[in-house]
Amino acid sequence: MPVELAQQTALATKPNAPHTIQGAQLGSIQVAPTNGARRYARRTPGDRLKEALIKLSQHHGQILRHDEKAWASITFSGSRHSFSILFAGDDAVVAGEEFIAGLSDHEFNIAGQLVADTDIASVEHRLVPAPRITLECEILLLEEC
Repeated sequence: MPVELAQQTALATKPNAPHTIQGAQLGSIQVAPTNGARRYARRTPGDRLKEALIKLSQHHGQILRHDEKAWASITFSGSRHSFSILFAGDDAVVAGEEFIAGLSDHEFNIAGQLVADTDIASVEHRLVPAPRITLECEILLLEEC
């Protein structure tokens, strides 16, 4: 290996070294750009839907489970979301009952998506040892054209 290539390879293994070649590929080592820019994961429609449900629950609901499955028909495509949500405590139970009553009429504002269907699949109320509601709901999101 020529000395110059060996030096470049050694520098490439140190991502914060001042002489790294940003974005260059040296041998089998891929050097990532080190310009200091932060990269954030893009929020998905499912993430936005979770946030909307938390707001609808008045921040009293705790999402225990979220499943997402792709969905398509001849004319539409989207995703079906299933949630398990817990409301624990007196105030949370009241918020849970309001959540159940308001879900079907709620106007969701999710960019690029339409809420085509909402369904409360099951509700379990418990009073002992403390008041709580656990519910299962399903929401169908369709991609806007």
